[in-house]
Amino acid sequence: MIEYCEFVNKDIVLKRRERICRKARALYAPHPWIPAAFRSIARDLSVVLLFRIAVDGTCVPELLRSSGYSAVDAAVLDSVIRWRFVPATIDGRPSASFLQTRISFLPE
Repeated sequence: MIEYCEFVNKDIVLKRRERICRKARALYAPHPWIPAAFRSIARDLSVVLLFRIAVDGTCVPELLRSSGYSAVDAAVLDSVIRWRFVPATIDGRPSASFLQTRISFLPE
């Protein structure tokens, strides 16, 4: 069972029902590589991902909003599967959690 806590800001701790909760944070998260053919239009590309973060810091990413190009989406998912997190904690114990993030690309 996943216990949920509310987070008011990026890393702010919030007490809820006398529990101290800390949000998961990235430990290893290099910017995803995208195919060369898309790099010239990269400034218009972004994806929104939902990470399911396990208590060991591994993640399962899910694409919530596509870039509009399946090759870019596949490259991003292939890259972020290797990301690692410091898991969320509830009362100092690691807890599974979810994290939504947007990744935008800059032109070269």
